[in-house]
Order: sequence, then structure tokens, then C-alpha cells
Amino acid sequence: MVSPEPGQRTLDQIRIERFDAIAREEMALARIIETEKSLLQKLATAGTSADDLIKVKREASRLLRIVMIFQILLELKLEDVKDLGDDDG
Repeated sequence: MVSPEPGQRTLDQIRIERFDAIAREEMALARIIETEKSLLQKLATAGTSADDLIKVKREASRLLRIVMIFQILLELKLEDVKDLGDDDG
């Protein structure tokens, strides 16, 4: 294996950096879901009207669909990082 020039990153370093970035994005999505859960729990116990709860549920569903889309994108990024440097891919 050829040693990298000073200041250059190895393929393993690049992979680790990208895995770390993906992990941070995953944690951000988890925080969004947790925040939404807390909000829904507060609204459900606050005597909110049924109509308002239905509206909030719709908005929560939209948000979760967006989170799922980001999750799919992160999965694709993860696959790309795993394939990084493969001559076959």
C-alpha cells in the first residue's frame, strides 16, 4: 500500500469521516422524531380538541414522510461509502 502524501487523507480516513457525517445526520433525524413525539404527547394530554389533534396528526405525518425520505437518502449514502474504493462499483 502506498503511503499518502502529507496532508492527504487515506481512503479509510475518508470512509470514517463520511460514516461520522452520516451518523450525525441520523442523530438529527432521531431528535426531530423525538421532538415531534413529545409535542404530540403534550397536545394529547392538554385537552386539545379532536379537530385540532387531527390537524396536528396530519402535519406530523407529513413531517415523518420527509424524515423517511431523508432516511432513504442516508441509506444510499451509506451504501456509497461502503462501496468507496471498490473497483467493481
